[in-house]
Amino acid sequence: MTFNLNEKEPGVYRFSLVDDPQFIPGIFKGVADGGGFQQGTQTANAQQSALGYTHTFSPTLINVLRGGLNYLHTTRVSPSANDLTNIPKNFNILGIPQLSENGGLPAFGINGLQTLGSNAFLPSDEVSSTIQVTDDLTKIYGKHTFKLGIEVQHVKFSTLQPPWSRGEFDFSGLYTEIPGVAEVTPAAHNSCWPRRSRPYPAGLITWEALPGVAMTDWVTMAYSSPTFP
Repeated sequence: MTFNLNEKEPGVYRFSLVDDPQFIPGIFKGVADGGGFQQGTQTANAQQSALGYTHTFSPTLINVLRGGLNYLHTTRVSPSANDLTNIPKNFNILGIPQLSENGGLPAFGINGLQTLGSNAFLPSDEVSSTIQVTDDLTKIYGKHTFKLGIEVQHVKFSTLQPPWSRGEFDFSGLYTEIPGVAEVTPAAHNSCWPRRSRPYPAGLITWEALPGVAMTDWVTMAYSSPTFP
């Protein structure tokens, strides 16, 4: 979409939205699942927007301001994630947390065979957001051109992927004289919402050193702030 506040102040705006839910089944049907991290019920919501504004002070002095936002939110859960009928208890497997998006069987790793149950790092919930603003000023002086501008980015991202939130039972065959020995991996959490800012001031000069010969000098500085919660 384009717009004009007046003859000296044109602008442009763009927005896009993509919502792409999918279901990718695991290798087994039902509660056996056996799917990988990339399989299950997933959503993907992506939004992009951009705004541009130009102000003409004079035929030789122009300022251009641009802003943009990128946003992405993806989720993925196992097929039985919201079945809270305590599926593990039905198979005499006790003590498995059954919460919203965390239902279903734990993972069963059997040496030489396909894994059964839910994937270790599901549920998964990831969000990223980037705000970017640029501003540049252009001055034409005779046969010379001067440009001065700055770019600022603010980046945020969040990840929730608890490893083995339903536990895991491994049957490696190592203890062949002790039937039924299994190891349960305790659940942990991996969640954060770090942020980072990045300003980039820059300058550009184009000047005619000799008739028909133009020289360009470019000066820039970049700074990236530490990631903080």
